[in-house]
Amino acid sequence: MRKIIAISLLPALSYGSAFCQTATKDSSAEKTAMSIIRKNPLFILDSSIIVRDSLQNTDPEDIADITVLKEKSATALYGDKGKNGVVIIETKKFARAKYIKFLRAASTQYDSLYRQTGSDTAFQYILNGKVLTQNYEGSLAGLSSRKLPDVQILNKQQLKDSFDIDDKDYGVAIISEKKDVASDTH
Repeated sequence: MRKIIAISLLPALSYGSAFCQTATKDSSAEKTAMSIIRKNPLFILDSSIIVRDSLQNTDPEDIADITVLKEKSATALYGDKGKNGVVIIETKKFARAKYIKFLRAASTQYDSLYRQTGSDTAFQYILNGKVLTQNYEGSLAGLSSRKLPDVQILNKQQLKDSFDIDDKDYGVAIISEKKDVASDTH
């Protein structure tokens, strides 16, 4: 669901409210987002304030997550700048750096393995028992210490036996609260 919203909203974010009618669908999340966009909100891309026009340079396929804040939640975080709402966009690259940093701090096993391999390309992420294969960066970037009771590192044999995966060297099994959006990933 998040990817669909991101792809359908990006043209509206870039081109303004004239495009909003064609980008709007029936979901309540999109209706909320579109009502905020029409008000000239504050735009945040990868933790930096940007102007709406710069979104034209953002490929929708690079987006991991879009969060829309309105009213009190927007002004609580961004003060007067957020009075017309806030649209927070995270790219996959930004989200990936965010969850790697978080997991390295949360799990000494993960950190050790990450330092040993130099990247996470040999890792298969598993969130609440679901194998994450594509467009999962936003889900993992949303992890927090209160949502992360357990991280288990699986070796190649455990990964094969438990999930029938043989093209990765390690599994990173993350158990979190149900509120995480593993069910929204593909």
